[in-house]
Amino acid sequence: MGIALASLISGIVALYLHLWKLGLTGSLACTANHGCEFVQGSQYGWFLGVDVALIGTVGYTLLFIAAMVGMSAKFEDEP
Repeated sequence: MGIALASLISGIVALYLHLWKLGLTGSLACTANHGCEFVQGSQYGWFLGVDVALIGTVGYTLLFIAAMVGMSAKFEDEP
């Protein structure tokens, strides 16, 4: 359950950052020096032309799904 909870929280943060980059949210709620905005707008905010926050959102969603399936009664006794 810990992995499912951690991936859910991390996925929500990644989705928030991706939506900010699309212009669908207000200002970022991070440091006073606008460090988040600086990094999001830099070359490190993209990987092979894809938004890093979008990659994180998809990855954490898949991890959350795998954790939820692993907690189901069908796989309860499986390693």
